[in-house]
Amino acid sequence: EPRAVEPPTAAPPPAVPPPAGIETAGDGTMIVSITLNHTPKGDFFVQAAPGGDFLIRTDDFRTMGLKEVRGETTVIGGESHVSLRSMPGVTFTYDEDRLALAIDVPPELLPRTTIDYMPRKRPKVTYTDGETSAFFNYRLDYIAEDDFDFQSLDVTSEIGLRAYNVLFQTDSTFTKTPGSERFVRLTSSATYDNRPRMQRLVAGDFFASSGELGSNLNMGGLSLSKVYRIDPYFIRQPTFSATGLLATPSEVEVYLDGMLIEKELLAPGEFELKNISSYSGASDIELVIKDSLGRVERVSLPFYFSDSVLAEGLHEYSYNAGFLREGFGTRSNDYGGAAFSAFHRYGFSNSLTAGFEAEGAEGVFNVGPTVSYLSRRAGVSNLALLASHERGGRYGYAGSLVHSYLGKHLGARLFFRGFSRDFGAVDRNLAATRPRYEAGSGVSYGDNVLGTVSLDYSVVDRREGSDRKVLTAGYSRGLVRHASLYATFRNINENDRVNNELFVVITYRPRRDTFLTASGKVDGDSDREEFQVIKNAPVGEGFGYRGSYAREDLSGVETNSINTFFQYNGRYGIYTAEYRAFDTDTPGSEVYELTASGGVVYAGGAVGLSRPVTDSFGVVKVADIEGVRVYNNNQEVGRTGPSGRVFVTDMSSYYDNRISIDSSSVPMNYTIMDAEKAISPAFRSGSLIEFPVKRFQAVTGRLRIGTAESAEFAEVKMDVDGSAVTFSTGRDGEFYLEDIPAGRYTAGAEFEGRECTLEITIPESDEVVIDLGEVTCEETL
Repeated sequence: EPRAVEPPTAAPPPAVPPPAGIETAGDGTMIVSITLNHTPKGDFFVQAAPGGDFLIRTDDFRTMGLKEVRGETTVIGGESHVSLRSMPGVTFTYDEDRLALAIDVPPELLPRTTIDYMPRKRPKVTYTDGETSAFFNYRLDYIAEDDFDFQSLDVTSEIGLRAYNVLFQTDSTFTKTPGSERFVRLTSSATYDNRPRMQRLVAGDFFASSGELGSNLNMGGLSLSKVYRIDPYFIRQPTFSATGLLATPSEVEVYLDGMLIEKELLAPGEFELKNISSYSGASDIELVIKDSLGRVERVSLPFYFSDSVLAEGLHEYSYNAGFLREGFGTRSNDYGGAAFSAFHRYGFSNSLTAGFEAEGAEGVFNVGPTVSYLSRRAGVSNLALLASHERGGRYGYAGSLVHSYLGKHLGARLFFRGFSRDFGAVDRNLAATRPRYEAGSGVSYGDNVLGTVSLDYSVVDRREGSDRKVLTAGYSRGLVRHASLYATFRNINENDRVNNELFVVITYRPRRDTFLTASGKVDGDSDREEFQVIKNAPVGEGFGYRGSYAREDLSGVETNSINTFFQYNGRYGIYTAEYRAFDTDTPGSEVYELTASGGVVYAGGAVGLSRPVTDSFGVVKVADIEGVRVYNNNQEVGRTGPSGRVFVTDMSSYYDNRISIDSSSVPMNYTIMDAEKAISPAFRSGSLIEFPVKRFQAVTGRLRIGTAESAEFAEVKMDVDGSAVTFSTGRDGEFYLEDIPAGRYTAGAEFEGRECTLEITIPESDEVVIDLGEVTCEETL
């Protein structure tokens, strides 16, 4: 709930004695300059009253900003006036020399000022939900072993078509080995996203989960969900809000965990700060209020941010029904019995979110409540309780409790999850392997000097098989610039056997996209050391690589291995080559792997080859200009080809993608109308993104009458595609034209009272200025 903030309030000034020697219009009317709570409001007509009182029009008080006008009223000239002295809580002083009236009213009578920190959408964003587009992705993966012996060829394909704001999508795999071939369809679906309501409807294949204690189901059927990521700028979790009263104009500074996020000069009255958000965890919001009298007050307000709870009044849900997929990845169209999965959560307040989760199939059903509670000082607790019923009258139950706290330095977590023997779930394999219970706790501490230290303990109690207890200690810290250390120690007790593991890795980043790592692991009777160098491939065209060397000693047997990997992002695809080798005599000690992946995309009437489409994509067109650099969120993605197009395959759906072009790579004879656009595409959709440019081209020449005489200062009228273009010649008949398309045009000229006709032929040319030389005008009779 919003917290009230009471800033310092100015002491009321004493009332002055009745004004003496006031010059009025004879009826008590005078003009004075009014200041309300130290804020100038301008000049107003007032009525001087006996005893030093003043009568002010009710409408003028409202003009000054008062929400409510209370006090004794008098009607003068048909208009309501209010006595200043009769207004509760109001004080005033009158300066006779300056004819100035300073009034102070209770701040709650003044208008409210609201500052909303909800992320604002960019202006001029283009939404492309309704555009028709399509893509086809492919990936070829060839693997060979010793002496390049063929092992497998995997071909993965994905087809997507968006029309009428519905995405039709299907993918499949084909695998060939020395002894077999197999084609498998994976998923096929039609998806409709309602962007304003943030709802998603899927018909076809999908994955569904009812919650913490439920099953993850692969189904074919119908799914309706509330998906807040459809609007990534919408904040679904509770945010911080605060209100306060200002008696005078004040400067308010807002700090979030010591960082200044807002500095505003606010008018007197009530103010509200809304929708301050941060990453998950405990935070301190501090308000520094400096009033017009120079006084300063600091107010510190703790708040806990978490996405585990919903803001008050919000719903989150997923309802799924259909048939269970069987043999996914090995069989194409094998569907089993009917099933359903659902959950629904509602934010009853900014601290309490509650709902239910349920799932069922033939012969089994479970359902139960879920509760999430946020404490501003203690963190977040999540509770779920389920009861199940199976055919034959078997009943079971399950429950989970998870509590977490993340502070600026200290973090802690506690969890418990238990299942009765007869608890039933749709996923039979999962139900059979569930333990009696599992529980754990952990604590961590971190700061910039010491680094981060963590300690965790967990236990798993199984009905069948051995129990497992694990104690884990971790440490991480930044070392010198661009270098970091990470280490973990684990004590594992299982099968009445204790095993200790130690893992240490040091990472150094000499460049933004390059990493060097050295790691070592000691685990019982084995130890392993590995060294790696990694260069990440760029977003656009370019290359990346990875190389590593590892030595492992397992029970006295030493093995050395190397791994080299190279990736090239081309204009039309991504290509990789990998080599893995072990110094053993066993088969498969050498492995070669080659991959090629790419796509064919369609948007805005354009078809072309591209790198694989991972989310949404765009076709950028800059007239027919080749070599223009194109950027997505300041990352270069490529250059336009001969047709002036380049395909952007890594656009983020529903986000505002900043697509821009480098104006310096556009030839000087073109004028750029707009060098940047904000595009918000739908999920897995394509957009045509055009950057209009205007080509500048000038035409010069010299007009002659007949063969020798210069047509100086002549008026020429030329027909250009049905429109008249008029121009004049200068000395020696020189003329100058701009932006006339290539072609042959007829014209007429008037020169010293004479008339002549001519033809002007403008050739196709890339020159900025085309010199036509001498153009002859034939005199008419």
